[in-house]
Amino acid sequence: MTRYMFILGALVYFSSVPSANASRLCLSDTEARTLVQMHKLIGLDQALMSAKAKAKGDLISAHLCQVPDGFMYRIAIIKQDGKFVKLLVDANSGQIVD
Repeated sequence: MTRYMFILGALVYFSSVPSANASRLCLSDTEARTLVQMHKLIGLDQALMSAKAKAKGDLISAHLCQVPDGFMYRIAIIKQDGKFVKLLVDANSGQIVD
């Protein structure tokens, strides 16, 4: 139960923290699906595989966001040690962006 409360707190935290990149626009699930099909972007499942290969843990949140150079998945993961990892995955290549 404690782990679930911790994850719930993390969800609230990540949804309330302003983005470091104010020009980023995250899309709804419907918009994301449409753009994945129209622009031949990688799907969320492939983005999650890339993210989990880099930071093993449980998914907290994942959003497809528009950035000046295209589209990125913004993914938050909680690792087994309780630390949070935020990753950006390029929606064209599936590569982790530093």
